[in-house]
Amino acid sequence: MFKEQLLIALFADTQTSADENENGHQQLMVKTSTINALQADHRFDVVVVASDDDRVLAAAHAADAVNHRVDAVSGDEEPLTAALRQLLNSDDQLIDEDAWVVCVGSNHDARRLTQVIDLAIGKIEASDNAKAVSAKAAETGSPVLHLVQVAAFVEATGLPQGTVTFLS
Repeated sequence: MFKEQLLIALFADTQTSADENENGHQQLMVKTSTINALQADHRFDVVVVASDDDRVLAAAHAADAVNHRVDAVSGDEEPLTAALRQLLNSDDQLIDEDAWVVCVGSNHDARRLTQVIDLAIGKIEASDNAKAVSAKAAETGSPVLHLVQVAAFVEATGLPQGTVTFLS
């Protein structure tokens, strides 16, 4: 199913990194590991890293991922939704309306990521007409990953027509 359509991995840096202390360095290493795991997954046509942290954006650049600066998420909006909305609202992004985006938060364990992506893709492929699914590892408290078709996301979130530029 995804062979004919663009499949994008969006790594949304949903956790503010601590400063240059040991904990902050460890958080950055975990984020870098997840970015590298996404980049190594050959199902993705492109990996986009959305963050407001220069160190995370530098890690994305080092991994040959597209880095995209976003504002820190505030309020009640779900962080992965906010990151995708900001990406689609940006002036410099061109995304096909039939493209699919796997939204991954910075709290995902890179070791389990492939398994959860497989689960999400399997859910879409098993359905007749689903345009979005969420998946997570079996452990209690594990983070949720979203797989959504861009056009369905735009329609569901009420982004004004014309704010997203689609490739033709």
